Amino acid sequence: IIVGAITAQPSRVVVTGPAKKIKDLMGVSTVPLSRESLDASVEREVPIRIPSDGVEVTPSRVVVTVEVSGSSR
Repeated sequence: IIVGAITAQPSRVVVTGPAKKIKDLMGVSTVPLSRESLDASVEREVPIRIPSDGVEVTPSRVVVTVEVSGSSR
């Protein structure tokens, strides 16, 4: 399997919360996609992992697109 571009829409989110919890935050991540289902290009709505208690992320979900081509077989 050859994985091409991995994109998220929207590509940016807004993080709010106490300054001491977000001042050193460099980014956020999503809940992982299962590799088992990556035998073709996929587009899935996935939740954003909340980096810390008391922190909010808006939007709380993004659409992740994974471009896949070829086969590992």
